Amino acid sequence: MAFTNTNQCRSFNLTVGTGVTKLSAIECTEVTIYNSSPVPVLVFDNGYAGSDNSYVLAPSSSFIFRGITSGSDLSANGVGASAVLYCRAQYYAMHILGRT
Repeated sequence: MAFTNTNQCRSFNLTVGTGVTKLSAIECTEVTIYNSSPVPVLVFDNGYAGSDNSYVLAPSSSFIFRGITSGSDLSANGVGASAVLYCRAQYYAMHILGRT
C-alpha cells in the first residue's frame, strides 16, 4: 500500500510598510517569519491590529506562529519604515492517507 504525505510547505517573501499587511492566504498550521530588516516588525493575528495585541519581531530575528489555519490569519507592519520578511508556511496533518 502506498501512502500520501498530506504535509505541505511553502516559502514566500513579503515587504510590509508602516500600514498593516496580511500575509499570503496559504493553508497552513504554522508560519515561521524571519525579519531581515533593521527595524522591528509588529505581527498581529486574527484581525487584531492594535499595538497592544502585537508580537514584536526584532531586527534579524525569527518566530514560529502556530495554531493558525491560513497565512492570512497573520498580518504585520514595519515600525517607522518598510521591512522585508522571509516566511515559511507549513501545514502538518497528524495522519497520512493510505492509497489502494
